[in-house]
Amino acid sequence: MVQLGMNTNYGSQIGLTAPNGLWERKSHKNYIKCCQIEWGATPVDGIAGKNTWASLLSSRGNTARSATAFDTSTRLTLLHRNIVLSQICQLVLPVI
Repeated sequence: MVQLGMNTNYGSQIGLTAPNGLWERKSHKNYIKCCQIEWGATPVDGIAGKNTWASLLSSRGNTARSATAFDTSTRLTLLHRNIVLSQICQLVLPVI
């Protein structure tokens, strides 16, 4: 289902993922590319590097945009950072 969704919504931008039901390296890389497109991270390269992580924690100045971790007027404090990191670990680590 995820592979079909990536193909339908992002296939023209990232290339197609074989909808074989197997979560392979290309599936994972294309999923990161989809996230980078949604988050406005550059470059869209399928690598969760420093630019991708920074895009999750920084504002582009548009207070009308949707944000998962912080709204665009929230100042990032150590407490906020720790909360977000713990939530990311809960979401990502079980998958790995």
